[in-house]
Amino acid sequence: MIKIMFKNPKNGQIALIVLLLMVVVLTIGLSLVSRSVTEVKISRDEKEALRAFSAAEAGIEEALRNIDSYIGGGTITVEDTNVNINVEQSGEGTQLVLEKGESMNILLPNGPPTGLNELRIYWTLVGNSEENSEPAAVEIIVYKGDYSFNRFAYNGYNSMRENGFTAALTGVEGFRSLARVPLDSRVRLIRIRPFYNRATVRVNSNSGNLPVQVYNITSTANYGEQKISRVVVSRTVPVLPPVFDYVLFSKGNLSN
Repeated sequence: MIKIMFKNPKNGQIALIVLLLMVVVLTIGLSLVSRSVTEVKISRDEKEALRAFSAAEAGIEEALRNIDSYIGGGTITVEDTNVNINVEQSGEGTQLVLEKGESMNILLPNGPPTGLNELRIYWTLVGNSEENSEPAAVEIIVYKGDYSFNRFAYNGYNSMRENGFTAALTGVEGFRSLARVPLDSRVRLIRIRPFYNRATVRVNSNSGNLPVQVYNITSTANYGEQKISRVVVSRTVPVLPPVFDYVLFSKGNLSN
């Protein structure tokens, strides 16, 4: 005798639904775990990057305190983080980007070196749309050891301004304008200031032996999983701030 048995189809449907629910729950759980792991990694990376940046800043501070000690390179340790410090000196060809009204100083504390009797001051980069939109003029003040000074003012090359400034010469090496400033043995400081617009300014000399004017400091810190932070600053040689351009100087005592 043959017996035919019929299974309840609802049991199979229930099993399938339970399986699908388990898959959904497992997928959500794995997604949450993956997201948590990612957030932990991001948080750790941010912490390590911040620590590397702080160490790099500490390297800059150390270099500013002992700048001569890091000319050519040196290493310090900041909270178990290795920091590489390098200081490069810039004299001949010193170049800075100046906003209008800011100043750049060329210091000659002992007078011009032998053979240095002219500065060549270039400004406004060719091809720089921001600087060429309204090419800067520059003021150049030459201070001397006998408390006298000479003041020069130059418009940019081919400028149409009617302000009484001297017209600049054609620049070279990628610069729009050039001014040649004569020096004598009494010169101690030259201050350069752009007007009307920002300008990239470079200073060369006729002799090629301009003393050090700028220290370029690079501090690089390595921490954690290849977290690298690099901070770069430039420090000029110390001089009186520009406010002293408007102060009366006297070699002797002032009296009524």
